Amino acid sequence: MVETSTEVARATSGCTGLDLALGGGYGIGRITSIAGLKSTGKTQLAIETCAHFKNDYPKAKIYYVDAETAFDLSFAQFIGFPKEDVTLVRHHTVEDFERETIAWINNLKGPKPAKGKEPAEEGDYAIVVLDSLDALGTKKEIETTVEDAAGFANARKAAIVSSIYKKLLTATDGKNVAVVIIHQLRVNVSGYGALHLIAGGKAVELFGCAIVRDSKLKTLTKTIKGNVRATGVRVKAYVEKNKLGLPFREFEFTIQFHYGIDDIEASLSFLQDQGELARLPRELVMTVDKDNKEKLVEKVSTVIDRLEKLDDLAFAENLKLLKKTTTDVWNEIEAGFTVTRRRKF
Repeated sequence: MVETSTEVARATSGCTGLDLALGGGYGIGRITSIAGLKSTGKTQLAIETCAHFKNDYPKAKIYYVDAETAFDLSFAQFIGFPKEDVTLVRHHTVEDFERETIAWINNLKGPKPAKGKEPAEEGDYAIVVLDSLDALGTKKEIETTVEDAAGFANARKAAIVSSIYKKLLTATDGKNVAVVIIHQLRVNVSGYGALHLIAGGKAVELFGCAIVRDSKLKTLTKTIKGNVRATGVRVKAYVEKNKLGLPFREFEFTIQFHYGIDDIEASLSFLQDQGELARLPRELVMTVDKDNKEKLVEKVSTVIDRLEKLDDLAFAENLKLLKKTTTDVWNEIEAGFTVTRRRKF
């Protein structure tokens, strides 16, 4: 089995495979960074996480910082972003984000153990999203000219970001708050090390619980009457750092425009790639060839079409089975990489 922490609650990303790559999902009470270039699904992942978090915890509160002033609330709600208990704000400096966000978290109720005749209390469940850290400047940077700001702006921001991470860790300690921070990758002009870097100083790498790097594999298109339109993107999520599971895991998935993460297609494609599609019910994955012999379907889209034709109850049951099968196959693969030597302690 995949080694995961049983003490830390998780928030699903909305993608079964990414949750598995993370060892169970984003840690609640932890800071997760999502980094990538443009059009790699970073905001979509944040939207899906908020939607699923609200679904799993109906009384949960959402604090979403739209630092890029590009968040389309109506579109986000169309694909599942919560409509209630949402605080949507637009901070423009790291100082404002630090002050307002920490204050918001401090006002949340933490869990309380049972005491005497008083029952235990779960406390508030909440998720904080910053989209994105790179869009925040410092007050000094905004108030001065470009010439005056050059030379100290990055150092000043890195110092404040370090302070923010430390204060976030303190504020979320013991509370049911998941923090997701989005980063825009920058080109490394030094010529040394990685091609792209995460801005914000060493605090991002040191104090975050998990870092997920998104990369776009390809743009999906569809042609209607000779017109070619983009319909989505294929994304690979690589878990660069992970304190709650094994690092350096990756998973591919599709983001469909006007729909979101296609978890069904991603799980089916994973099972097909591993040669394990036959584990699913025969009526979903088997077909008959011209010689009247059964064989596996060649396209996962066929399985999706069959799923869509099921009634709600059968559809839900098969989705649970699909998730379980995906998890089982992933864990079986991971088990093959486990060291089987006698333990030292």
